[in-house]
Amino acid sequence: MVATKGTEARLYTALAGGVLLPFGGWIYAWTSFPNVHFIAPCIGITLLYAGMYLIYVAVFQYLADAYGFYASSALSAQSFVRNCVGAVFPLVVRPMYGSLGIQGAGSLTAGISTLLSLTPFVLYRYGAYLRANSPFAKQLALHQATVDKEADRKNAGVSSNGERERKEKELEIDLERQEDKEIIVS
Repeated sequence: MVATKGTEARLYTALAGGVLLPFGGWIYAWTSFPNVHFIAPCIGITLLYAGMYLIYVAVFQYLADAYGFYASSALSAQSFVRNCVGAVFPLVVRPMYGSLGIQGAGSLTAGISTLLSLTPFVLYRYGAYLRANSPFAKQLALHQATVDKEADRKNAGVSSNGERERKEKELEIDLERQEDKEIIVS
């Protein structure tokens, strides 16, 4: 499927996560009342985290495909940003929930996640266009094409004009001669 749709085929699960993430956030925010059964916010949080997981894994694969040779740098940058947000978020959450309350703070984070959940849809639609206009992506594509051409040239050298078959025949003949010598010596 990736061969026909390109790198954007890695984003299918992120598209599902882009729906689950804000949906779960809104459920959590507006079911966190004392008179609502406790399972309702738990369902919201489950959907929220399922969406987050789907987006994270899909974007991880997308970056690995999109950046090819430099995938480790792209993936480490993604992890760095995630860890920075994870380090700062606890400093912001307590005052935010204290001043806005559960519904207000939950609605704020659900609104932000609603806006950010559009990102996989934008990447799916315009990802190829963005990479085509990126100078870095052009350089990366040129490097990958050079590597692929070199690999094809090496593989063609082994199998061209029946060279592989000729080498196998020579090996068979050498083995037969070795067996004949062993028979004569014994």
